[in-house]
Amino acid sequence: MKAALALASSCLLGGCAVLASKEAVVGCQAADAGTTLHAAGLGAREANPFVEWLLAQFGPSGFIAAKIGVTLLVLHYHPVLPSGLVSLANGAVETVGLAGKTPHYAGGRLVYADGTGAVFAAPFDARRRRLTGPGEPLIERVAMNVGFARIGVAASAVAYFTGNPVAASQLLEVDRSGREHVLPLRPAAYSQPRYSPDGRWVAVGIVGSGLGFGDIWVYDIPSQRLSRVTLDTLNAAPEWTPDGRRLLFSRFTGGIFELYQAAADGSTGSEPFFSRRPNATSEAHQLPDGRLVFREDVSGSGGDIRVAPVDSPAAAQPLAATPFQERAPAPSPDGRWLAFTSNVSGALAVYLRRLDESAARWRVSPGNGTEPRWGPGGREIFYRSGDTVMSVDVRLGDEPVFGQPRRLFVGQYQASGSQPLYDVAPDGRRFLMVRDLTNAGQGLSLHIIIHPFAAPDGSGRSNP
Repeated sequence: MKAALALASSCLLGGCAVLASKEAVVGCQAADAGTTLHAAGLGAREANPFVEWLLAQFGPSGFIAAKIGVTLLVLHYHPVLPSGLVSLANGAVETVGLAGKTPHYAGGRLVYADGTGAVFAAPFDARRRRLTGPGEPLIERVAMNVGFARIGVAASAVAYFTGNPVAASQLLEVDRSGREHVLPLRPAAYSQPRYSPDGRWVAVGIVGSGLGFGDIWVYDIPSQRLSRVTLDTLNAAPEWTPDGRRLLFSRFTGGIFELYQAAADGSTGSEPFFSRRPNATSEAHQLPDGRLVFREDVSGSGGDIRVAPVDSPAAAQPLAATPFQERAPAPSPDGRWLAFTSNVSGALAVYLRRLDESAARWRVSPGNGTEPRWGPGGREIFYRSGDTVMSVDVRLGDEPVFGQPRRLFVGQYQASGSQPLYDVAPDGRRFLMVRDLTNAGQGLSLHIIIHPFAAPDGSGRSNP
């Protein structure tokens, strides 16, 4: 029972395997879309230098590994890890040849899930590092979290969750006085909606995990049709290009976020767009002149804002790069000014600076402020202050001149201290808001199977 409780804890942590007697698990699987599992022999070494190397290179999110006798079995589906993993002991690498997600080894079985959450167990000869039979169904459906299964596995028990790990929500349009219109969409985990430049379409993330990313969809307001743009549940934070033809978004790949693009009509698949690896990039906005303003997460900083030519990531220049948090970049409609948030004063507030020339900045929000967005023509800046949507008139010149902040409406909508979770229509009269209907994890049920594995020889005993 103690092992079963430990497995339940691992499920709550999002699908990581646990330490259990002879299956000494030393890492967790990454949330990504690769499909091939590999096994690597470590020879007779006991210090696990191969695992130490993996941890040093990729952290604890790229793989799981099980020590079986003097062999180290490494199972992974992390795209940054090369297909030919090299053991520091003898270099032996073999491909298991099994497509799956969330791999575990226990009870003489490789246990894995497919993309729908169905779980299978395949007999595996750990000494020879090869399958000895096909995968057999073990569990009909488990909860999925960022593409991996909410499951923990040991020889004596399997624990798993069923249900939805993310919150259901609704998408609304709210006018400047606070009157609401709920869009006729089924409840789902909506996130970061964005109006198209002409105001007809809405790009929105529908979250498929407790970690905040899923797929990008586009909603046609007049026809009330919702269409899917991405297919791999690893995406977040859509933004339209100025011509309204493409979407830029963040994709979780290789343990970090990078910038990808796709045609807004779904006619092309996701394509890499911009990378500053090993630093994560997100919150991208393409300027009218083609350059890219984006947020970059750098070690020792809470987030920096940079600008770069799309085809020259290495030429990125800092716009707001300090030891403090600079986030939520919002270029003005003409691409000459940048609103953003920073906690340089001790609390998050909205600031304004020119995109080029001097690095002078002006404070927009007298008190706390987050999630800046622009009104039409660059004459108004909106931001959030707690549950309140605020508005400030601005006249842009040699130095900006601000009016008095005024409260537009108050509501219990999704809010964030980093990326804007709402949007403003091109005419400045409507706001896209998201309201949660349930709490994340509500409806999840825990299940435990005791002694799930019969021995491959039919004796009814699991292998150690």
